[in-house]
Amino acid sequence: MIRRFAADDGRLRLVESDAGERVVWYDLLQPTPDEEALLERRLGVDVPTREDMEEIEVSSRLYY
Repeated sequence: MIRRFAADDGRLRLVESDAGERVVWYDLLQPTPDEEALLERRLGVDVPTREDMEEIEVSSRLYY
């Protein structure tokens, strides 16, 4: 599942789609391979798998 959030007056607001919105945060909850691939293409980044994330120390998981 992909949830998208846009900035709205200093707060995050859940939005239904990217269309017409400036999405600033994507939240992935048990994403399917197709959802991961979609975000990788759209954002031009490699989305780490759950296994990849488990190998990273908690303090190093946040990056941009």
